[in-house]
Amino acid sequence: MSLTPHALPHVVSRIQNALRARHPRVCLPASRAARDLARVLRDAGVVAAIADGDTSGPFVGAAAAGATATRSAIDAAVATHAPPPPLTPDNVARRRIWVDLRFGRDGEPAMRQLKLVSKPSRRVYATVDELRAIAGARRVLGNSLLRSGVPGQITVLRTPYGIVEMQDALRKNVGGEVLCIAS
Repeated sequence: MSLTPHALPHVVSRIQNALRARHPRVCLPASRAARDLARVLRDAGVVAAIADGDTSGPFVGAAAAGATATRSAIDAAVATHAPPPPLTPDNVARRRIWVDLRFGRDGEPAMRQLKLVSKPSRRVYATVDELRAIAGARRVLGNSLLRSGVPGQITVLRTPYGIVEMQDALRKNVGGEVLCIAS
């Protein structure tokens, strides 16, 4: 399952709004692509944990998908929540992905901004050469929608290998659709 054209802006705006409001957790609609986006952000270190759940909260034991050594907000919440019910057509609409955002000791979020690049009305694609230019902080010729990278920037792409971070796409020598940039 891939993100529908209007689902990606919804997921990105939910995460961005949670960052601005300094919420420790954010609830995303359950889809494989939303989970892959959260996984890329977790692997980059800006998300602490990912858990399955429903509209009432994460399921018991679901935080194991990304739990850290420290006790996170999701870990504390799953201890009091009921075990997951089996997936049926009646409850599939209530499924959610709970993402625990990472904050520093001073209360500042690890990710300051999550910016949508490719939009339903304007898809942005990058070749391997353009990705190398972004990674090398050089100007990207021929594509005015892409800017050179800055240190600590996380560029998320949709490739034939799924949703991956730019460095993984470069290792696999593949380009793709530039979904969003976290900084």
